[in-house]
Amino acid sequence: MARPCLADLEFCQFHPTALALPGSDHDGTLLTEALRGDGATPLDASGRRFTDELAPRDELTAAILDRMDADGADHVALDLRAIDPARFANVFAACHRTGLAPEQESVPVAPAAHYLIGGVPATIAVYHGGSNSASRSAPSKTDHSLQESRATRGHARRRVPRLR
Repeated sequence: MARPCLADLEFCQFHPTALALPGSDHDGTLLTEALRGDGATPLDASGRRFTDELAPRDELTAAILDRMDADGADHVALDLRAIDPARFANVFAACHRTGLAPEQESVPVAPAAHYLIGGVPATIAVYHGGSNSASRSAPSKTDHSLQESRATRGHARRRVPRLR
């Protein structure tokens, strides 16, 4: 029986701040990293800032997991009170649907698996670039995807006569 070749299955992209509402349909809802760039602050169980909110996502995720372990908690808090709700209307609306009031109180968050990175190494038909890192941000992934799609298109045109 033929077996596929698989690579990098151990790699998983994590999102550092997802709503931590176990048992709720909203558990795991991703809160954009732009919130932290705009002033949202991660807080420990005592309400103290415990890490640099602008750290790369892998470092922030590790810091959150360490703090959760140290506090014996299943989440940390993300303080959004310094954020203008109009700038992140969808995020605030999502929080309101869960019964949270982020204008008045911090919201519970924990890291969540965002997507798996590994896959089937292949040429044109299936892409597995292998150039991901733990701290990839959405804009750089988009840029990388555009660059790779151009390279793949060029490669296909050179190898498949009818695409020229």
